[in-house]
Amino acid sequence: MKRVLCVLAMLLCGSQGRAGPLTTPEGTDAFYGLGWSAAADKLCGVNTYRIVLIAAKAKGLTDQEIVDNAWHIAEAAVLATQDALHIGRDRWCANYRRGFLTGR
Repeated sequence: MKRVLCVLAMLLCGSQGRAGPLTTPEGTDAFYGLGWSAAADKLCGVNTYRIVLIAAKAKGLTDQEIVDNAWHIAEAAVLATQDALHIGRDRWCANYRRGFLTGR
């Protein structure tokens, strides 16, 4: 979860030379962030995917790149769903909401 929030913060604030515009310093990319937020939208009933998508597109992500990396987005969504099943959906969603709102 921290990875997706780091991606979002980086996309909204800019990379400022720390990493490429669609990759965090830890190596997490926008596609992972999109998959994680898509899972959260489905599991938690939130609408964060659109926020992450708009931020990523503002930093140069193209529709073609999204299509080319759909497998990566889907893989991240599966990992997020597995994580939610492991710790419990309610707890996972609470953590996601809190993290998304605080930027952590």
